[in-house]
Amino acid sequence: MWIKRIAAFLAIFTGAAVLGAGVAYASVSSNTTVFGPVNGYSYAHYSTFDNSKSRPYGIMTTYERNGKKWPSNWVSQRTEILKNNAVCSAGNDVQAPSTSSYTGGANFNSYCGSGLYSARGVSGVYNGGGTSYYYAGATQQFPY
Repeated sequence: MWIKRIAAFLAIFTGAAVLGAGVAYASVSSNTTVFGPVNGYSYAHYSTFDNSKSRPYGIMTTYERNGKKWPSNWVSQRTEILKNNAVCSAGNDVQAPSTSSYTGGANFNSYCGSGLYSARGVSGVYNGGGTSYYYAGATQQFPY
């Protein structure tokens, strides 16, 4: 009985629906994180995490903020799946997008044992002397 009460509270708190045996499911996105400037322009990205799948699932969305195409020194994008705030798996995309708004490439799922799961996006940009990495804030955590 107390498990259902906790699940109902979490559903109200998170806005998620309660399904089955009191497990709250939801698709949530991290806060949009602005990075750069890169070649004088600012960019932004966020990651989405869906815990209604059989395994943790994350996808990253990256987009420009100034009506410009991606700079030539863009080098990578990846979504990281975190368990207990530590990276347990990552899906990489090294294809430089040619559009002003870009989603995908890092669409994957992974299970690293029981724990609290979340996702975050990472952008890598070559700055002339090395690669700078910009991290989106991690999404809300869900237990698996």
